[in-house]
Amino acid sequence: MVNLDFGVTGESIGTSNECLFRFRSPIGFFNSPRYPANYPLDTNCTYFIEGRPGQQILIHFEQFALYVGKDEDRCKDWLEIYDVFQDGGDERLVLQ
Repeated sequence: MVNLDFGVTGESIGTSNECLFRFRSPIGFFNSPRYPANYPLDTNCTYFIEGRPGQQILIHFEQFALYVGKDEDRCKDWLEIYDVFQDGGDERLVLQ
């Protein structure tokens, strides 16, 4: 486990300036970079939370805030959650 400048504890699977992490533990926590402070501008993070086949993963958010910005009709932050299945050796993404 590493704790980079991003302030995220997890297995870093990217280069030192990428926000790319993998979690395999049955119980754990993750956060946005540098939480509770603001994360760096133009940061895109990917968190792979891996379970065993047939295992369910529950994600509970204790706090979730999105930055609206100056253009009030568009949110500047977002969250996408995918289910990734192995399908004949190929990965298939399903947006949840």
